[in-house]
Amino acid sequence: MGGLGWVVDPDRDSSRELTIKFTQPIEVTGLSVLQKDVEAFTVFFSEDGTNFTPYSDPGDVFTDPSTGLPVKTFQGSKFPENEFDTAYFIPSTTVSYIRIKINAVDVSPGLNLIFPRINLEVLGCHEDTPGDVSYYFLF
Repeated sequence: MGGLGWVVDPDRDSSRELTIKFTQPIEVTGLSVLQKDVEAFTVFFSEDGTNFTPYSDPGDVFTDPSTGLPVKTFQGSKFPENEFDTAYFIPSTTVSYIRIKINAVDVSPGLNLIFPRINLEVLGCHEDTPGDVSYYFLF
């Protein structure tokens, strides 16, 4: 969260997608997001890194063109520039991959190149496996 985040390179990131692979499945409960020049983005989940399902709230009517499934579009205006804000996934879901896709960018007049940026922290938890537990004692 402290760095620049993911900056889209228009020469290499034409799909404007960022895929995150976790070392083990985690229960994802939300995202803490700071954005710049992003008007809208969507979130997808996967167990295998190949088949992604769009996140949607109950009652979402917009569909993702690649899957035909309902998808929630997060509006960049909900995430003011230079401030972190949180979006929660209801219900939470356990996944191995999460994909963020920027759907629309702010194209201000006079700019030739747009480099949208998303800085985010995935919120969630995972179960420790035996041997992963550490105890610290303070005296």
